[in-house]
Amino acid sequence: MRKKTILITGATQGMGKAAALALAKQGHHIIITGRKEYETVQVQQEIILESDNPHVDYLLADLSLLGNIHQLAERFKQRFDGLDILIHNAGGIFGKERMETADAIEKTIALNFVAPYLLTALLTDELQKHSDARIVFTASDGHSSMAKPDFEDIELKQGYTAGRAYGNAKLFLIMMSQELDRKFKETGIDITVNSLHPGVVINQKMVEDAKRRGFLGKAIMLPLMRLLMKTAEQGADTIVYLASSEEVEDTSGLYFYNRKPKKVNKKYISVETKEIIWNYCETITGVKLFK
Repeated sequence: MRKKTILITGATQGMGKAAALALAKQGHHIIITGRKEYETVQVQQEIILESDNPHVDYLLADLSLLGNIHQLAERFKQRFDGLDILIHNAGGIFGKERMETADAIEKTIALNFVAPYLLTALLTDELQKHSDARIVFTASDGHSSMAKPDFEDIELKQGYTAGRAYGNAKLFLIMMSQELDRKFKETGIDITVNSLHPGVVINQKMVEDAKRRGFLGKAIMLPLMRLLMKTAEQGADTIVYLASSEEVEDTSGLYFYNRKPKKVNKKYISVETKEIIWNYCETITGVKLFK
């Protein structure tokens, strides 16, 4: 297997870190992103030591901010020659109150949806420098259970809840991956695009919350979570598969779970709604991927 250059966002903890480590163990050149330098450098060194692979670099950015994403892309171009795999893993669900970024974009939409669009648009030329280039989006089945989009109010200025914003963002991400795949094929760009549901993954906050509940948490909640939920490594497995397996070298435009294609809830998906969210991204970022 040829050593590939892989950029993975949100790789300082959880699934992102697990995916970066697994890909580093395969011998690839890994670039992780993080917001805090001390934390990101620490993870970089951990991955180097655990993988015995010195080719692990990092770039800093707050991916909820458009200017930071532009800076990240520029730093990448200055330091590295081309990109094989772009993994959009950074994401999050935020609090009960609606929040906006410094760019006046609702925060959940900014991080989970706008950031992947903009970074993809800025790095597509780098992906085209290599054959078998791939883009992988970490989405969620929350697109089916939590989403209730209003395509005239993408950022939920009305009717905001944290769960609805997250579900909508993951739905839009899947829609964007499908539209990106279609546009690449139409224009003859040889880059595969796939999205995935990693499963419900246990995280450190859940563990700490369970421990704070004392005996009930330690004796009942923790074992139950470990039984019903995935570890970070298990959640990262399909990310690693889509990024590196020869089995999906020519597979594009699909949504995966446990390494298998999975049906997407099409309730809100149409040619018209895909065009709406695509135009929204172009307008809010001021960047067109296709001229």
